Amino acid sequence: MGASACNWYEDAGACADLDCGRHGKCRLSSDEAICECDAGYHFDGTTCVDDASDPCFGVSCSGNGQCTVDADGRPLCLCYPCFRNNGPTDCVPGGGCIMDADCVDALACTREHCVDCMCRYDPMPDGTPCDDDDPCTLADVCSGGHCTGELIDEDLDGHPPASCGGDDCDDGNPDVRPRSYREICGDGVDQDCDGLDPECDSWTPTSLLDAPVGRFGHTAVWTGREMVVWGGAYPGQLLDSGGIYDPYTDSWTPTSSVDAPAPRKGHRAIWTGERMIVWGGDVEGEEGYTNTGGIFDPSTNTWDRVSSDNAPTPRAYSSAIWTGSETLIWGGIGFLDSESTGGIYEPSSDTWTPMPTKGAPQARYHHTAVWTGTRMIVWGGMAFDEWISSGEIYAAETQSWSPVSSGAGEVRGYHSAVWAQDRMIVWGGGSVGICPSIGVIYDPVGDAWTPTSDVGAPPGSFHSTVIWTGSEMIVWGGSCAGGFLGTGGIYIPETDSWTPMSTEGAPTPRSGHTAVWTGDRLIIWSGEDMPGEPNSGAVYFPPRH
Repeated sequence: MGASACNWYEDAGACADLDCGRHGKCRLSSDEAICECDAGYHFDGTTCVDDASDPCFGVSCSGNGQCTVDADGRPLCLCYPCFRNNGPTDCVPGGGCIMDADCVDALACTREHCVDCMCRYDPMPDGTPCDDDDPCTLADVCSGGHCTGELIDEDLDGHPPASCGGDDCDDGNPDVRPRSYREICGDGVDQDCDGLDPECDSWTPTSLLDAPVGRFGHTAVWTGREMVVWGGAYPGQLLDSGGIYDPYTDSWTPTSSVDAPAPRKGHRAIWTGERMIVWGGDVEGEEGYTNTGGIFDPSTNTWDRVSSDNAPTPRAYSSAIWTGSETLIWGGIGFLDSESTGGIYEPSSDTWTPMPTKGAPQARYHHTAVWTGTRMIVWGGMAFDEWISSGEIYAAETQSWSPVSSGAGEVRGYHSAVWAQDRMIVWGGGSVGICPSIGVIYDPVGDAWTPTSDVGAPPGSFHSTVIWTGSEMIVWGGSCAGGFLGTGGIYIPETDSWTPMSTEGAPTPRSGHTAVWTGDRLIIWSGEDMPGEPNSGAVYFPPRH
């Protein structure tokens, strides 16, 4: 039998139960029997009917509903959920969503859902990776339904580039960043992103706006970002005030007076790496001296007390050094005489431990002390009736004293000393009417003294400031024989030579001022001059050697 005959039998079998009437005939479509109707007729699912007899014929409701016939025989669309009638024969969106795709909000950290014709946006779990399409961010993740990322920091110096809203003027160099305090003067590069490349051997005045009142007998520490000055005396008045100076912005912020220690001068202050510890000092009046102190946190501008339990006896003009975990206080002047005792203060527990007295130096004040990394070297100073040229070494590990050899030369008080990598350099000071312009260098390994060169050295002085830069010693200011100095010099141990400091733009001559080293510049502030105590200061960039 031919193929056409087989198809006829198949069609005949499938169409046996379908009656298309007189105006159509049955055929198979995808193995399903349907009526193929004559013109003017259509298949209503059962048979071929006259188009004119079906009011819903040709009414699609835009695919969003089902056509029915109303009581008057007219077509009427019954719209699907989330659609509404736009006339009787059309269904259009009802203003809400229809499917999830209608709820796209372009936010990377939400899941969109259409629920009961309303869009619902559920935040994705925090930490889900995403992309905020911002070239200035990386490691984007979801947080609270929003895609956020960290600002790029290519040189990993903690400062995003200025082009992305950060403050780094060179994001490819970790040594160039705001407050780097690695400025190299005169090299044409702005290492600290302040818009300037300072000249070498130059002075710039510090701002007077909101600066503390001028004073002497105060202290200053460098925090790594700011200089904190506190205490001291103004004519006829002791002070319990201070200021925080930011050299990057050239601005001052007053230190809080809430819970601050009592007003004083001749106290000592050290920086622990996080906080400033103030202790002792001259409070004048009937009390005379004090053994109280305070701990100042510049990040919160708040004070805490220092315990006086088991603290050294009240005193002023002692020495104070920081070991990395403890403060060592030694010597000073007390109620009846100079002191030969000391104490170890541990800020983590707010406790004091007396220092051993066996083998300790003779009593003194206005002496110096430096920390070598394991030992404290005490040297010079004065007692009530003598000037001193001796010293001792305190070993923290064994809590014992050992003598420093003689050979330092002239007796000295009111001098300064710095630890210069592997030796101590003593400068300035002297005795009554004598201000030597030569220093001495002590080598603790060889227990030997060597004089510094005096060629090109600044004038000898009392109460000058001396700081160590890491490779050089800078001396500035002071007084001698009643005259105030406004000059200074830079000592280079490697060559045993001096370089004079520029006086152009330098602070007015003064004594009893303070100085801190930031890492690239010297900051001088206040002190005593004639006729009063200035609240001026200056920033100095030394020459490159």
